[in-house]
Amino acid sequence: MQLEPLFKQSVTNEKESDEDMGERLLGFGSSYEFGDVMWYPSEKSVVYKKAFRVAMETEGDGANEFVGFQPQEVSVLEAVRELGKPWEGGEREAMTVRVSFERKGTDFCF
Repeated sequence: MQLEPLFKQSVTNEKESDEDMGERLLGFGSSYEFGDVMWYPSEKSVVYKKAFRVAMETEGDGANEFVGFQPQEVSVLEAVRELGKPWEGGEREAMTVRVSFERKGTDFCF
């Protein structure tokens, strides 16, 4: 192992349709050293995080404030997973309407 010199990342988040996600992912992983993907199946969209290593002298404050790539509390992740379980049973349309109304506030309703 060896230490790496300090560096910043140049990050671009691009939201696109998930139509060709399978084909795109094949090359995406090898194209970006710090690439990441967030898939939103209910929105039929994908956010591709394209990140490159740049010098510390590069302009910018070095903050990535995109919520989708921030650490989340375990309880939040568990709540989101629980929220998706009704879709596994085949009542997707009724549940989509119910959840869209219940998620209007700041808390999840089960």
